[in-house]
Amino acid sequence: MNYFIVFTFFLILFSGCQPDEKGITSSENIFNLPSNPFPYNQAVDQPTELTLKWRRQNPDNQKITYNVYFGKEKSLQVPIQEKLTDTLCKISDIFPNTVYFWRIGVNTSSGETHSGPIWQFKTQYSGKLSFNGYTYNTVGIGIQEWTVENLRTTKYNDGTSILNLTDNSNWVSNKSGAFCSYNNDDSNVEKYGYLYNFYAVNSGKLAPLTGGWHVPSDTDWVDLKNFAGDNSGTKLKSKYDWGSEGNGTDDFGFSALPGGGRLYGNGNFLNIGNYGYWWSSSVKDTNYAVFQYLYVYSAKAIISHNNRREGFSVRLVRHSKN
Repeated sequence: MNYFIVFTFFLILFSGCQPDEKGITSSENIFNLPSNPFPYNQAVDQPTELTLKWRRQNPDNQKITYNVYFGKEKSLQVPIQEKLTDTLCKISDIFPNTVYFWRIGVNTSSGETHSGPIWQFKTQYSGKLSFNGYTYNTVGIGIQEWTVENLRTTKYNDGTSILNLTDNSNWVSNKSGAFCSYNNDDSNVEKYGYLYNFYAVNSGKLAPLTGGWHVPSDTDWVDLKNFAGDNSGTKLKSKYDWGSEGNGTDDFGFSALPGGGRLYGNGNFLNIGNYGYWWSSSVKDTNYAVFQYLYVYSAKAIISHNNRREGFSVRLVRHSKN
């Protein structure tokens, strides 16, 4: 029995130091692997802009570089950064409310490559977007990130002012980009944002120039609706402000409010508290464009089209790059 114990001990010791397929012993691999990750493994509530950091001991004082693998899938096949000399990598434009995976590859001056363990973290529930003097909360829903509040910019992304039309007759006859507050009452802006005609949307200037943000296309709205699934309207509505017991469950933090709209035919305002209307960037024909709406008595999110002179709310969206 003693001979068996001694033999087993030497067998384990010998096998633990056998060269791997790259000619590096497993004990050396373990000793040289990156460690002490930041964010730490399984961390939660992380910001949507952060710097990945790690530590690796280098007992032989070799010249080493690092490859950074990062994404929403655990496979991590393609590095996002290669041959870094520092043990840090800045990450930006990642989605809120999302789990990310990352690992570090180590390249030595002798031509060896070490692959570190896979770590993961989850970003905070909401993100931020600052644009033209206002900071919007954002939320990740599937492969999309949406602004939670309706747009409230009075300027295009090139700094030029958007026409503010209060007079009904001017609103009806106008065929250039314009906006207004509901009932021309700026106290409504804090909750509902502004209403824009489609000419403002069609300018292509209602979103920041960087970061991938844009007014959603009809496809973006369909993707959101499909991701929400059955009773999509109820799931996207806020838990308050909808009349006649029509509040939603706000399953994803989209928090849609019934901000109403402005008619193209006479310039009147209507349906605040009962309807929410949001433009898409997609055109139907020379006179009509596509929009999505939610209704107090409906559990569905409905996509339709209307005259370009209508005044509707606007949200911004971007797609995941990782």
